[in-house]
Amino acid sequence: MAAIEGATKFIKQKVIRNYKTAIPTWYPTESKIQLLLPLCLIQPDKADLALVADKDRPGKVYRIRTALRMDMAYNNARLLTRPDREWLNP
Repeated sequence: MAAIEGATKFIKQKVIRNYKTAIPTWYPTESKIQLLLPLCLIQPDKADLALVADKDRPGKVYRIRTALRMDMAYNNARLLTRPDREWLNP
């Protein structure tokens, strides 16, 4: 649990430093854009999972909806934009 909490704090810092870390993806079921965020649990520079975040109804807070395997995240990201090569590689 501590590893996940530490990794999520690290994600926030990475997104603040480089907004391209959060990769947009389209969620057709709800017709909205979500963000893919790298979750690095084992090595700090290699993502193990991609967290899927979307805005709540008022649009003030992003909430994590689920986590995707890296291959699934790569496929979803290509629906809207070219993935950032920093962490989302095939």
